[in-house]
Amino acid sequence: MLDTIERPGSFKSSVQGALWKINPQELSIALAKLRRAQGERNKFLHSSVIRDEETGEYFIMQSSARGRVNIATDPVSIENLRATVLLIHDAQQSLSKAIYGDEVPPPLKEKA
Repeated sequence: MLDTIERPGSFKSSVQGALWKINPQELSIALAKLRRAQGERNKFLHSSVIRDEETGEYFIMQSSARGRVNIATDPVSIENLRATVLLIHDAQQSLSKAIYGDEVPPPLKEKA
């Protein structure tokens, strides 16, 4: 598939050119970051967020049923969500750098 190039500047051309630039060490690091980011992302997307009516705190309720049912609750905050967003961005940036040698701008500005 990648050995056919339609025209200069096309998507296939860009991908094939990028494949020659891949840094194996950086790619390995990027993939490890992606796995960690995926786990954190899944924690937010596939779990229930519940609120303690007495304290007003929020918790993520995670459950699994592999052989037996396990239910765990962990406190969660906006800071946790922000850290996950930054982790995902860092993983994407590492992958982009490993493949293209480029960096992308940060997703969020730091607080002044």
